[in-house]
Amino acid sequence: MNIVVKPSKLKSDKTIKVLGHKHSFVQLVAATIIFNTRCTILNVPKTDDTDILCKLIIKLGGKAGFKNNTVYLDTRSMKYKRIDAQLCNKIHGALYFIFALAIRFHRFYVVPTGGCNISTKGERPCNHLIDILNSFGVTHKSNKTEYSWKTCKKTKFVQNIKRFSDTMFCLTGEKVSSATKLCILAAIGTRHTKTIIKNYYFRTDVYDLLNFAKLCGIEIKQINNRLVIDTENKNIPDNMVYTLSDCQSEVMTFITLAIVNNIKLTIRVTNLDVLQNILYPELKILHEMGVNLVLKNNKIIVPKQKQLSGANIRITHKGIQSDHQPFMALLLSFANDKSVIKEMVWRSRFAYVPELNKLGYSIKKHSNKIIIRPYKHNILQTDINLNATDTRAAAVLCIAAIKSGTTVKITNIENITRGYDGFINNLIKLGAKVSK
Repeated sequence: MNIVVKPSKLKSDKTIKVLGHKHSFVQLVAATIIFNTRCTILNVPKTDDTDILCKLIIKLGGKAGFKNNTVYLDTRSMKYKRIDAQLCNKIHGALYFIFALAIRFHRFYVVPTGGCNISTKGERPCNHLIDILNSFGVTHKSNKTEYSWKTCKKTKFVQNIKRFSDTMFCLTGEKVSSATKLCILAAIGTRHTKTIIKNYYFRTDVYDLLNFAKLCGIEIKQINNRLVIDTENKNIPDNMVYTLSDCQSEVMTFITLAIVNNIKLTIRVTNLDVLQNILYPELKILHEMGVNLVLKNNKIIVPKQKQLSGANIRITHKGIQSDHQPFMALLLSFANDKSVIKEMVWRSRFAYVPELNKLGYSIKKHSNKIIIRPYKHNILQTDINLNATDTRAAAVLCIAAIKSGTTVKITNIENITRGYDGFINNLIKLGAKVSK
């Protein structure tokens, strides 16, 4: 699908409502399968993951329905059978779905999973799924496409996420995030009484997964860099209800939109306290750049901005999120000095850079680093074609296209539906001239 963005002037003093984090939804679906129960999940965005995960549950005999940003799940009648490979290949969230089936049924089929193509090697890593099962004491048999396994019960089990990192000095690389979530799912689903996960990754999806597990009587303690999970008193309710935390990436998207297009914008969220904690690194660097956000009463108010300052940013699992790297690059293009971003998670996540440069931006890539110079708005042509390679790149290109003052065609805009619910409609609501 393609869109055309024509020269637009956005309206100021408008309000946008942010929905829940789609990666959190993926984790809660997996946990609901593991717990063999019913669940009602509120504040859910309608994305590809939402739709496909519900279809996968239905295909395996469960029940799933979506209405008014609420998803109703009943996994109790799910049966083990070959999973729909075509559906799994459309979303990366299928990795956790397959893992949940493995824990619940002790058998699973290996199928390729999809998602945005942002990996250094051209595909998202998934081979550590078997590695993590093995590390939890699982013994398995395989006939290349199907695994069956059993696990031995341990009183105490220790897992260190640093073994999935590119370096032992800090959390970097493509596997840390998924390894943390897979280890938590294994901890709450296998027979071990107590699991200690060292050097874990912590973002909104992990926060929601842990809180969801607590509703089942699972005791969870966060002590420095250790996560202690005790399942001894696990008691799973017959029908759980959970509200997804706000999507921090959608918040960053609209903060960027407001600053770049110099409008005042109010972003309404569900739980500002949680969001501030998760987004602390981003909010800190934005403040240092001269962005004076107002955070109160579950609202983030983005005032009209003056000149921004440059910054040097290093993307790691403990700092600014890799998903937000494209937004920071766009924002720093409007700074008064040269800036540098070094990417240590998804090291090749720069496909949006040549596309922005077509709009007159000055961003140069060197290995896993980009150097950003102030935007001069020196576009040499009137009709520009851009290619959106992934979800966040698509959002960034939309924002930049609105700012450009010329007609811009963006291809592969369906990547937007991987992570946003009604994004294009929100742009139109704010006054953007966008047509499919």
